[in-house]
Amino acid sequence: MPLIVLREEFKSLNQEEIREPLAQRFAKWPLPNEILFTDSIPGTSVGKPNKQDLRMKYKDIYTKN
Repeated sequence: MPLIVLREEFKSLNQEEIREPLAQRFAKWPLPNEILFTDSIPGTSVGKPNKQDLRMKYKDIYTKN
């Protein structure tokens, strides 16, 4: 499930409005079923996404029991 940070001018977009243009260019199977919108993605000191923080923040979504 991808995380997306929308720019201010695109805050009104929803999941279908993002998936629709992708569906025209790609097969359905690689497209995500759900998209998570977030205000920011935490980074490390070198500017990479901080995977450890993301796992902790979204552990309920990505953990399936």
